[in-house]
This record gives sequence, C-alpha cells and structure tokens, in this order.
Amino acid sequence: MVPLATASARRERKVERPPRPRRHCRRQPEPEPEIQDDELSDLKPLQVEMRRR
Repeated sequence: MVPLATASARRERKVERPPRPRRHCRRQPEPEPEIQDDELSDLKPLQVEMRRR
C-alpha cells in the first residue's frame, strides 16, 4: 500500500489551504483598529463592575 502522506498528497493539501488564510489577511487590517477600540471601551465598564462587587 502507498502511504497517505505522499509528496503528491502534501501538494494537494497545500493547494487547498492558502486561499482561506489569504482572504482573512486582506479583510483584517482595516477593521482591526475599530475592533480594538470597541474592546477597550467594552472592557472598562466591566472592570468597574467587577471592582464594585
């Protein structure tokens, strides 16, 4: 029997994977700063609530 992890199988896997990460990399840079700002503003009220309790 031929092992599953052959050179051709590895090539096929590599071909299938790249498109997904590339799409995310293009979308992330623009929204990231906004998301970070929202997270900081959301965390501040939570920290105040935790201190009161």
